Amino acid sequence: MPPNASVIIFDDNADLRKTLREYLQSGGHIVIGEAGSINELERFLAHLKQGTLPTEPVVATLDNNAPWDDGEAPDPRGVGRAAERKIKAAIEKVTTIATTTAGSEKVGYGDYRFNPEAGMEGLSGFIDALPAKER
Repeated sequence: MPPNASVIIFDDNADLRKTLREYLQSGGHIVIGEAGSINELERFLAHLKQGTLPTEPVVATLDNNAPWDDGEAPDPRGVGRAAERKIKAAIEKVTTIATTTAGSEKVGYGDYRFNPEAGMEGLSGFIDALPAKER
């Protein structure tokens, strides 16, 4: 995937979202949205559907430790899986990256997995190395 990928960040930790944004932007990517909960993600996707965003994300980073919103029926596989399902329903050609320290057999979501213990600064290069999805 070339630099300048449009990215949405899904993580409940505001400090981590800020760090991810900084690393991604310094790597030439464009962060077009952030969500810290399923409700925030749904609002972002509604804006996307209404055409009020300048571009559609091609990459979404997903955290599985975000809390469930009140009234949300928890997915037994985790909030990251639920977020991925909502994103993929709204955006046809999006690549999802599970940002998790869990082994892939424990995650159950994400087209790719990135372990932040390797250093979040590596995420931009990780995205650069992804194959581009046809548009």
